[in-house]
Amino acid sequence: MPARMLPILAQFDIAPEACGCVMAAHLVDQHINLAGKAWGWNRTYRQLFGQVQAAVDRGLAGLDPSAAGSFSPPRFWSRGGDVAAFRGLRSRLGSG
Repeated sequence: MPARMLPILAQFDIAPEACGCVMAAHLVDQHINLAGKAWGWNRTYRQLFGQVQAAVDRGLAGLDPSAAGSFSPPRFWSRGGDVAAFRGLRSRLGSG
């Protein structure tokens, strides 16, 4: 499946602040998988989320260029990112 067709869920929270507002975006893969995880798609989803984040940042920076320097870097989290069985397999294969 091409990255442009991968299903994602995007939630944006906007909260007022004294000098403006704070916006947080939460992007989630909506890949349907019987195992409950989009195994093997982490890199692709990370790139896709990065593209979405960059587009949102560009749009917000256009609204307030001085605030753009204070945008927090994105965080990526995955349930499959640190699976002990995979670490053991990588070490037995000589790649970890």
